[in-house]
Amino acid sequence: MKQCATRYCGAFLRTLQKSADSNVAIGVLFLAAAGLVVAAIIVSAHDAKKNEATPLAKDFHGRYIEVVRCQDIGEIPCGGLAPFSFEIRNISESSVRLQKGPASCTCLVSEMTSHVVQPSKSATITGTIEGGHRNGPQEIRFSLRAEPMQPPVDPTKTPNKEDVIFTVSGRVRTDRGVLPTVIRVKTMRETSGIIRRPFGVLWEAAQDATLNIESADLPAGVSIELPPNLKRKGGLMEFPGVIVVEPAKLPADGNPFTGSTTLSIKSPASKSSYLFTLHVVVEILNDVVAFPKIVSWSKAGGNDPVTVHLEAADGINVTIDNVSFDKTLLDCRVNAPAEGERHIVVKCLTLDVAKVLRTEIKVDLTYGAEQKKMTITVPVLIL
Repeated sequence: MKQCATRYCGAFLRTLQKSADSNVAIGVLFLAAAGLVVAAIIVSAHDAKKNEATPLAKDFHGRYIEVVRCQDIGEIPCGGLAPFSFEIRNISESSVRLQKGPASCTCLVSEMTSHVVQPSKSATITGTIEGGHRNGPQEIRFSLRAEPMQPPVDPTKTPNKEDVIFTVSGRVRTDRGVLPTVIRVKTMRETSGIIRRPFGVLWEAAQDATLNIESADLPAGVSIELPPNLKRKGGLMEFPGVIVVEPAKLPADGNPFTGSTTLSIKSPASKSSYLFTLHVVVEILNDVVAFPKIVSWSKAGGNDPVTVHLEAADGINVTIDNVSFDKTLLDCRVNAPAEGERHIVVKCLTLDVAKVLRTEIKVDLTYGAEQKKMTITVPVLIL
């Protein structure tokens, strides 16, 4: 706009120099002055519009305040805290007093930067929501009252207060932990000593946490142990535990024996806890090794191996001495269990099954402290 006015003045001066007629010059001067006035008005209006404040994107425009009333804070960590904030702007000509009401859940804690807001100024409500042991979507509300410091002249036409309901929504994440659900122990009455079955709890949270035993309903001869002072720093935390079984103390009847224990992951800083149940199943085996009565193998499997799963009783050492098979099978190998494990896998490659409908795998083993011998025969059905 200012450039246009400058060009207009320059054109006027050039016209005045070329004109020999004073009347013409006076007329041109008059037109130039009028043009400058119009240009000045346009420039002023343009600058005023340019400097005008951009209105905030608020969803509540009252007589005194404007705010955004709803906020989705996304994930709320289980056992942790998630922050939120709201801005309250005073759009009236009077100072406004703010008073925060109670929340619909004690898991929400908040505070205000100021309880009195001057005209055209703002205050902020900041707070946190505690995930605790809740699951899934959450929606918490709290109220706010705004009152002008100078009451309106006519309260019947102008309200003397405004009430706003704020809503904070989010989802408590429960997929940040690997929690054991069932511990199975298979043993024999003849097993001497104590069986210790370790387990682990993997948990992720922002706060430090401890693993605790809340309650236990376990059969006689079964107990649970946790290391003392089991506290971990925030982040990815791993908690160890042990299920202890004394076969000699198990009840005479009731095989299998079942029970459960309730564990909690507690965050001392946020005073929250997450509870979960661990089930324990103890089964008394009749044999040292549990094995399938028959294994089927389909010709459609092509090069898939014939696989036999054996399960040794807890508390008894088992050693595989030999695996025997006929010419139908080839290269039978044993994946021996690691220390403390009881699963044994035998895999055999097939050689020629065109005319064979049935074969078998024999496993010779030694078990127990007395080094007793045993042979297991597993039939293999060719389909």
